[in-house]
Amino acid sequence: MDRTALDGLFSPRSIAIVGASNDPKRIGGRPLNATIKAGFEGPIYPINPNYDEVLGRKSYPRLSDLPEAVDLVVVAVGSRYVESVIEDAAMAGARSLVVFSSGYSELGSDGRIAQDRIASLCQSNQMAMLGPNCLGVINQKAKAMASFTAALDLDLIKGGNIGFACQSGAFGSYFLTLVSRRGLGINLWVATGNEAQVSVADAIEYMADLDEISVIGGYIEGVQDCDRLRSALIKAHDAKKPVVLMKAGVTEAGARAAISHTGSMAGDDQVFSAFVEHYGGYRVSDLDEMIDLIQGISLGAYPKGKNLCLLTMSGGAGILMADAAGEADLALPSPSPEVKDHLSALVPYAALDNPVDFTGQFINDPTLGGQFLTKLSDSNLYDAFVTFVGHTALDETIAAPVLETISTLSTQGGAPHFLVGLTTPPLEKLLLQAKVPFLTNPAKAVKLVRSLYEVSETLARPIESLAWQGDPHIEALFDLLVASQAGAEVVPEVASLSFFRSCGISTVMAIRATSPQEALKAAQEIGFPIVLKIDSPQVPHKAKVGGVMLSINSKRELEHACYEMMGKVARRVSGAEIRGFVVEPMVSEGLEVILGVRRDRDYGCVIMVGSGGVMAETSSDIQIRLAPITLQGAISAIERTEFGKAIRSGVLARDYDFEGLAQLMVTLSKIVVSNKRISEIDLNPVLFRQRDKDPIVLDALVVLAPEKVPS
Repeated sequence: MDRTALDGLFSPRSIAIVGASNDPKRIGGRPLNATIKAGFEGPIYPINPNYDEVLGRKSYPRLSDLPEAVDLVVVAVGSRYVESVIEDAAMAGARSLVVFSSGYSELGSDGRIAQDRIASLCQSNQMAMLGPNCLGVINQKAKAMASFTAALDLDLIKGGNIGFACQSGAFGSYFLTLVSRRGLGINLWVATGNEAQVSVADAIEYMADLDEISVIGGYIEGVQDCDRLRSALIKAHDAKKPVVLMKAGVTEAGARAAISHTGSMAGDDQVFSAFVEHYGGYRVSDLDEMIDLIQGISLGAYPKGKNLCLLTMSGGAGILMADAAGEADLALPSPSPEVKDHLSALVPYAALDNPVDFTGQFINDPTLGGQFLTKLSDSNLYDAFVTFVGHTALDETIAAPVLETISTLSTQGGAPHFLVGLTTPPLEKLLLQAKVPFLTNPAKAVKLVRSLYEVSETLARPIESLAWQGDPHIEALFDLLVASQAGAEVVPEVASLSFFRSCGISTVMAIRATSPQEALKAAQEIGFPIVLKIDSPQVPHKAKVGGVMLSINSKRELEHACYEMMGKVARRVSGAEIRGFVVEPMVSEGLEVILGVRRDRDYGCVIMVGSGGVMAETSSDIQIRLAPITLQGAISAIERTEFGKAIRSGVLARDYDFEGLAQLMVTLSKIVVSNKRISEIDLNPVLFRQRDKDPIVLDALVVLAPEKVPS
């Protein structure tokens, strides 16, 4: 999108409003009234042939009657008039348009045709169009209110360092109101509607260039152009401006989800989260989390580490915060003996470990909270402070001393401070001036500390390149694999394991047998105990239908297992072609995990790690990253799984080889990136073993994309 046209849209110096109304509550009256009240310094031209004057401004019949070309045309008329208005705007030399009018793609195919027509008309005349079916733009610095949101009537909106872009105008208006009630300021607010031309990604990229903006929020319901969003996220990251995104709508995984665990587990929504994280953005799950995080970023409340001090006047609140700190992997170091002695002299019965509870004595002596905080802050032990004062902060005589201390400590620099409680507008103003975030939920305040730490870490790291030149050796091996499959979509387990073994990955030895007699020969070659699996192209997940039997220890057991297995599978999978069996050694020492790679049509290759074996059927313990992945990126993903956390915390005492499993993820991601015919890979289970043993793949599934027929 041309920058000049976007300047006219987002930072206009002159505005015309087509369909302008004398009623400031109507769609054509609200943007005119709000822009006049805001003190817009450029020309404002009402366009309405029925009036000589609108809201005290001279009205013009048509855009072509204006004395000059305008930067922005606000279109507030019915859809049947929009096309002619756009033609007039082009003839009058306008640079951009905001189209409020509905009746386009949201109505179906006919509306889509009409929308494409007006978008093409704007494109051919080099005009930027926001909408249609949108709520417009608010630029507080330019004092341009090209929107009809009811939030303009509240007189709460003020300028600040926050940018926000959204597809839903109603959601965006609610966000605007809540942020304004929190005392925070908006610089640029954009509601994109149907996005016939200008998207949320365009708005984010534009905001990344604005010195006045330090944090960008976004709400999206779908991504039409991943490349545009990728470019916007990278630009914002390079400009050190965090992007906080909320996405609604979880789409179903593709048709191949039934073939592999990877396809069903790594759904579109999880992949989107991995995409946002990789390119430096931060995804939130709800509106409260978004506003809390945007508040913290806009105030610059970044912890430099994970040592947290919890200060409270309530034991119950202290427990809630301590639990939240544990879940967020934040440390709660106890104060030093010297600090404890000092605090004990102030309140002998105070709890001083961390959380530090200065008790209800705070109500009798409002200076206690400030004294505790000052001494704890002077110890230089903590990277952030969260102070809970509850509803007592509604009484300024009680709360003012501690809030003034928090504000003073915050303005001196050092560790950021966070307040939890209800307080008065004057004290809220004091906190905002001192750049102290305030919340009402103690657990969410602790979560915010962790989120801000992660945002600061993300800003500090470069975005990893996803470029990969390919490996000729792996490509040659894959060509041989494909050639052996005679057009099959799913590569059999034995062939899949053999391929991965040739790529340097440790796998179990698997022997294919076409009969119980051949299975016995294979078992004797491998040695009991063995694992028996069904060999059928219609049964990719064998355990579900009785197609896997473990710990078979003798010839007799094996013979019985073969016939029992064939019967079960035949009954449970109608029409299954049973080709025989796969015989493998019984290997059990290790933790079962799943590794998978999927080629996503929009986001590229993604890799997944999670709890495996039968747990893969029901577990949500997965981490997803874009591929190819680096060794450190893979280690980070493993550490963030539930089993990874349990290992690091000592719950699982064994010394598991994180680097070995991470290296397997790196190799796996390179295999997929090197070979575009691979649609998915599913390794489940993989035995994650102790440091002196490589992880070993026990079962493998390779899904091939259909070969394109030359046209």
